[in-house]
Amino acid sequence: PAPAPPLDGTTLPTTAAPPAPAAPPMTVHVFKKKLTKALDALGGRYAVETAPGVRGNLAPETAVCASGQRDAHYGAVLPGLVEDILRRAPLRAGETFADVGSGIGSAVLQAALTTQCARATGVEVVRTRHAAALEVRTALADEVDAAARASLEQRCALVLGDAFSDSTSEFLASCDVLFVNNASGTMAPERVAGTALDEQLANVAKRLKVGGRLVAMDKLPLLDAAAAGGAFEFSEFRSSPRAVSWTDAPVPLYRYEKRKSSWTCKRCTFENPLYDDYSFITECSICPEELRDRFGLGGGELESHRPVRAARRRAADAAANA
Repeated sequence: PAPAPPLDGTTLPTTAAPPAPAAPPMTVHVFKKKLTKALDALGGRYAVETAPGVRGNLAPETAVCASGQRDAHYGAVLPGLVEDILRRAPLRAGETFADVGSGIGSAVLQAALTTQCARATGVEVVRTRHAAALEVRTALADEVDAAARASLEQRCALVLGDAFSDSTSEFLASCDVLFVNNASGTMAPERVAGTALDEQLANVAKRLKVGGRLVAMDKLPLLDAAAAGGAFEFSEFRSSPRAVSWTDAPVPLYRYEKRKSSWTCKRCTFENPLYDDYSFITECSICPEELRDRFGLGGGELESHRPVRAARRRAADAAANA
């Protein structure tokens, strides 16, 4: 389907790649200096990030965005974190990057200027944060040369809208590298249209192209079974120090790379599809029926739920030792 127009009237980027960069990518060191000057022109990073409507929701009695969400957590990722992410999930020439919940847009700007990606897109649902991101992009454009300015215009898209609408989530699933700041379960408790946000994020991940990479700041338990069954290659790493605004200590990051569109049951080796339309398949299609009576398993249990997996392992071990 055609992308739904975001709230500011702009549209999501097309899949067509823009022309090659007019100049080699910036070094991260140069980008940091340019971004600092741009933020200083706006009063400094602290002033930008603590402005009304950027950090937290100052009007909790009203929705902060079209999706109906009434709270908007905020924590800034700094250039060092983005550098760590792109080192572990490198953007190859011509690939695309997206930041889900892009805030003031600095990660998107960094990806656009320091890599040879075809496109870097930020999707932000809070209107006031999106407005701040546009100001930061304009201020940064004033600090860089003409070639870098052209790269920003061609390769950096800042979009206001719901990342989990059908059209936007389809666009995100087409990207090569996704980043989401869901630190400390930020997205887990939020529910929009009855669905937890981390579940919606997992549903985007399952539809990534093979080779697509998702880097998150907290684990996505709904991907556990898929990762264990070989659909995703999972790895955990830590950032450099002083990479985020809320602590000077290194923070954990979780990388999921899609390897195939199915997962292998560890009990019977049946190859289950990763998803059916918009339903995430987390229970083996064969094992539950065959093992329910034998092991006393109930229906509808999620493979990704740790207590259920542990119970099944204990039941299987008991049967093997009988």
